[in-house]
Amino acid sequence: IAPNPMNDLSFIKLDLQNNEEVSVEIYNNFGQLISGRNYGNLVGKQSLPFDAGNLAKGMYHAKINIGTQFVTRSVIVQ
Repeated sequence: IAPNPMNDLSFIKLDLQNNEEVSVEIYNNFGQLISGRNYGNLVGKQSLPFDAGNLAKGMYHAKINIGTQFVTRSVIVQ
């Protein structure tokens, strides 16, 4: 996720070998789901826009779901 810390708009860069369903969920430090977006099925190099303009300043956790797997990254909204 770049840039991090983020302002209004950030990008999630992926390189997908197979056609996979991709979604992103944003959680606060209490584990509450704050925001989410489904990008649909994607393959190849992707730069997915993520709008953080509606999030209050602070630390969040982005769960990036790719098919049946996921990765979590901490992000800071300024």
